[in-house]
Amino acid sequence: MRALAFCIALMICCAGEWLKAVQLAASPAAVEFFVSTHGNDSWSGRAAAPTAKDGPFATVARAREAVRAFRKTQAAPVRVVVRGGTYYLDRPLEFGPQDSGSEKAPGVYTAAEGEKVVLSGGRRLDGGHWGEMKGRKAWVLDIPQVKEGKWNFHQLFVNGERRPRTRLPKEGFYHVEAVPDYNASAPDDDQHNNVRRFAYAGTDLQPWHNIRDVEVVAVETCQSNRLPIQEVDVEKRLVTFDRTSRGNLMYGGPARYWVENVFEALDTPGQWYLDRALGRLYYLPMPGEEMEKAEIIAPLVPQLVRVVGTKDAPVKHMRFEGLTFAHTEWLEPPDWPREGRTTRALGMTYRGRSV
Repeated sequence: MRALAFCIALMICCAGEWLKAVQLAASPAAVEFFVSTHGNDSWSGRAAAPTAKDGPFATVARAREAVRAFRKTQAAPVRVVVRGGTYYLDRPLEFGPQDSGSEKAPGVYTAAEGEKVVLSGGRRLDGGHWGEMKGRKAWVLDIPQVKEGKWNFHQLFVNGERRPRTRLPKEGFYHVEAVPDYNASAPDDDQHNNVRRFAYAGTDLQPWHNIRDVEVVAVETCQSNRLPIQEVDVEKRLVTFDRTSRGNLMYGGPARYWVENVFEALDTPGQWYLDRALGRLYYLPMPGEEMEKAEIIAPLVPQLVRVVGTKDAPVKHMRFEGLTFAHTEWLEPPDWPREGRTTRALGMTYRGRSV
């Protein structure tokens, strides 16, 4: 009986493998385009490595355009093979219904086998020099785009690791002491009475250097607020922000909060501070870091990939395989709707049906 069962199982297994082989044989071979950090967008993209006159593309965006042109005349499977390296994006890669494949001819964007591919929304920061901060050696970088008001960022990556901005308190949280504009008896107040100021306890907040570079991060139930400070009234212990909060900071009790990007708090290796007025970044290196050789990346692009479809025209049969998405930034605009939204930073979005 056991021998019979084994034979049946073996026959089923063999039949499954045979059917898979038949399906593979029936499927058309995938057409491949290649992308490389050593490529050129004027080439054909059909070679994996550069030759004297041809080779891979330099950007994924150029490969996407080549795929679109190919699909106008043929319906074969397409693979965009991205060679190892870091690709810095100026804008999100956007895909729409015209990029859809089919069940038998999908579109695949994949990292080359055994190679690490990073699609980065950041920029490398080079050209720094040594300075001193409170008796500590600091790595200083001047960033003209920041000084011109064209760039601001909340994250920094050094040699592939995220580094924290200055933070107060060093551990734990402060707590809102009172919200002068909060009216607990008002209808729907818990959800809709947003505020622009609160009273703080003791000396939790101060009129620090470049006070408008400082942000309060207030956590209330399931959402967080990033609130740039407009002014601090030390006598009244009242802080005012350049925008209203999302929520009244009193739902379920006074909100917890901490403060980021305080110049005076820069005292711990691995921390950094961005002075927007001067366009200057200060970083206290970790032990053993060789800053002259370090890779420093700050986010610039808010999104890396956008897959935009509709109910009537979805994006279908596309895959992204083995790609690392990194270094995105998200800044809440001053006119962001305040009710019913939560603050979430995403590197990839899609609309319509799943891809």
